[in-house]
Amino acid sequence: MNQSIRRLVKPISFCMICLAVFLSLASAMSAAATAPATVWEKSYGNDGFVDTGASVWQTSDDGFIITGLTYSKGTASGITRVMLVKTDWQGNQVWVKYNDEGKEGKFVRQTSDGGYIVTGSAGGSLFVLKTDANGDKVWSKIYPRPNGKTVDGACIQPTADGGYIVAGSINMGGKDGSDMYATKIDGSGNQQWEKMYGGDDGEVGNGADFCYSVWPTSDGGYILGGNDWSSTYWPKAALVKIDANGNQQWYKVFSESDARMDGSYIQVQQTRDGGYIWAGIRSGKMCLLKADSKGNEQWNKSYDNGQCYSVQQTWDDGYIITGGAGTGADNVTVIRTDPTGSVLWQKQLKGLGLGKGTSVQQIGNGSYVVAGFTKKDKNTQDDFYLAELEKDMTPVPNAKVTKENIPAQFEANQSFTVSVTFENNGTKPWTFQDETMFSPVGGASGDAAQFGVTKTQTIPIGTVIRPGQSMTFEFVMTAPAMNGTYYPEVRMLWEGHDYFGQPAVKAVKVVNGTPDTRKPTATATAIATGTANPTTAQASSTPTGTPTTESKSGLPCLSVVLPLLIVGTVSVGLYRRRNK
Repeated sequence: MNQSIRRLVKPISFCMICLAVFLSLASAMSAAATAPATVWEKSYGNDGFVDTGASVWQTSDDGFIITGLTYSKGTASGITRVMLVKTDWQGNQVWVKYNDEGKEGKFVRQTSDGGYIVTGSAGGSLFVLKTDANGDKVWSKIYPRPNGKTVDGACIQPTADGGYIVAGSINMGGKDGSDMYATKIDGSGNQQWEKMYGGDDGEVGNGADFCYSVWPTSDGGYILGGNDWSSTYWPKAALVKIDANGNQQWYKVFSESDARMDGSYIQVQQTRDGGYIWAGIRSGKMCLLKADSKGNEQWNKSYDNGQCYSVQQTWDDGYIITGGAGTGADNVTVIRTDPTGSVLWQKQLKGLGLGKGTSVQQIGNGSYVVAGFTKKDKNTQDDFYLAELEKDMTPVPNAKVTKENIPAQFEANQSFTVSVTFENNGTKPWTFQDETMFSPVGGASGDAAQFGVTKTQTIPIGTVIRPGQSMTFEFVMTAPAMNGTYYPEVRMLWEGHDYFGQPAVKAVKVVNGTPDTRKPTATATAIATGTANPTTAQASSTPTGTPTTESKSGLPCLSVVLPLLIVGTVSVGLYRRRNK
């Protein structure tokens, strides 16, 4: 009887296990196929005006800045102007500004002073507009080309030296066609160099080549993304790698990929494996193309019919893209993929009725924002469009110490400038927006405070330290007057939550001072816990390992962004606020 029961139990157990596995896989597939909910959708514009949104960025107050163009169809001239819309974290309009007649805003980023930098086109010339935090013009520069050549600005990114890299296309005129174009300017807009790049044979003035995107790379150079018409009727996806001085290192054209671009929103980014992701159009479909660090194609994937205008690598090394798809490409389309480009979910947003997405970001709390333009029907005018989608992953913060140069011994009252490097080994990026920061441990009575280390250091505005990247924090330690062995400790802190990751704690001996009158205490070796209440102040911090700049309430100014922008040693300003 017992043997019979055992014989019966075995197949039942096997079936139960198989059923459990099946249900688990089915649940996972269902979850993967479910697009996140729309948190909110907003539109911004004026009756009788065409208002077309082109680019969005999360700002340091957890709101958003959008740029694009506006013009009136009711006037004979139809003069375009740069339009800037600032919103709060829920998409409510804070202000709208119109700058510079005859110009079109195509790309915007927040600058380290809290203002904004915009690039675009101005009657055949590239222009750059710098504003303050209220959107009022600080300066505006036009960079004309002689002998009838025209330049169209498409993308701008902050650089480590406080300047900017700007990319676009230059029309050489006549049979010379057009070429990719990049120029480096300083923080005041003064041009430092300009270069042209063209043709699948690398020759300037041979065929038609267009650049729509630029991204700072981990080696201090830049990657340009666009398309190449040099040798075929249809344009091909193209990547150009240049060094810090604009010298071309390689030029790659992807012959299998039919770009068929109908606008100036192709995007490229460096990925965390050192390679590149290119987003555009292939045979009339939204397309992603992945290349390695040398520009060799690894894979390409096509999706819905329509145009793909924006891409960002997500926290889990997948990708989020947006564009226009559906019948007549009249819907704002968002597609989320895994690291190999396979679709996890996709979603179409109607806006006012019709629309197109031109810019997408994974922001501070892990959710996504999409910008573009929308209208009620084909007989009405475009308005700026902005929407937020819920997050589809839960980030986990973590950190480990990879380097420190704190001396093991100090003379009493002696000072040293020291540094500690933390690597992000979690799944949550570190940004200004989410209030991730470097912090001393122990408060006013802790050993760090005995060495004068009492202030936190925030992540620089516009910088994203993604998983696998590192950041170095510099600070001054001044030894106390009393001899003894101390254990100053610093850690990463998620403000409003807790310390996280490995602490940097070191035994430091102070000599040639007054006698040690402290009571013996246990050696400080345990990781500190509990919520801190540190003081935020200006500090010097240096991100390494390809941090990203471009971020609601929370994490990156990502952004993705975000670009994987290396920011040099910067001054970090005071700013505190609670997460929304």
